Amino acid sequence: MRHINSSSKNLLLETDQYEQREIVMKLCKAYGFDSLAYARESLMNWEEVVSISKDPLCTIGAHTINHYALSKLSLEDAKHEIVKSHEIITGKIGVEPKHLAYPYGFFQVAASREFELAKELGFESATTTRHGVLYPEHKDHMTALPRVSLNGNHQSMRYVNTLLSGIPTRFKNRGKKLDVT
Repeated sequence: MRHINSSSKNLLLETDQYEQREIVMKLCKAYGFDSLAYARESLMNWEEVVSISKDPLCTIGAHTINHYALSKLSLEDAKHEIVKSHEIITGKIGVEPKHLAYPYGFFQVAASREFELAKELGFESATTTRHGVLYPEHKDHMTALPRVSLNGNHQSMRYVNTLLSGIPTRFKNRGKKLDVT
């Protein structure tokens, strides 16, 4: 996933989620950009997903259908996004996803309401994009888990051990282990 800078976050938070999609589709059409062709070239297809789902070291989780910022949707629409994703994945790979990754996942778009929703829908865990490592205290917050992002844009493999130590995120989080609000 690409890094979302503060101006992108503001745009994401200030613009209606459905309106955003309309704007993007209009821009694609105006500039002759085939978003479906781009998706076919850059994203895994279902055959590839099914193949890796058979690997015992791989677990396929749910996400959403349209990658909306869930907190900006009604509870009913947010639930639909997650449930439909769960249904499609179950149908395609024959295994129910037990884990969820929130779209975007920073605190303005994945918080208490979304954490409770993931729990109510029966997910064993759900991952935010809040930076951090797991601590024993996370056992009581399984639908608000942090992650270490290794997206290649801002990290180098030489920093992996430092990131996995938790030191950078404890520093950034002012000593707090949990960021679950």
